[in-house]
Amino acid sequence: MRFTDDEDRILELHVTDWCDVDITDRVLGDMGESGLFGRHVSDVREVLRRALDLAKYPDLSLGSTIRTSYRLTGKDHTSSGWYQTGGDMLMSTPELVLAVNDGVGSVSKGQGKNEWNL
Repeated sequence: MRFTDDEDRILELHVTDWCDVDITDRVLGDMGESGLFGRHVSDVREVLRRALDLAKYPDLSLGSTIRTSYRLTGKDHTSSGWYQTGGDMLMSTPELVLAVNDGVGSVSKGQGKNEWNL
């Protein structure tokens, strides 16, 4: 699902349940107004915050494991990643990559160079 906002930012995201069924429209379809380039909202970061909260604090009627995947593009900022119930996550920007996989964190600069485990 694609969202745009007043600052010309674009958010593309998918929310999936434990068996990888896309539930994005079901859980976020009430946000914004339909437009030519997706649903228009005042600030796409609020939509992303709500989508990430769905994975952090899942509604058990949707399943016990939710995964939110996103790409946020603005005039001077781009980031992408995913977050899954339980804490596994990945966030990538042109400068930095942060990840947590099975409780082990890692940080790297740019394209996987200079990796540090946390």
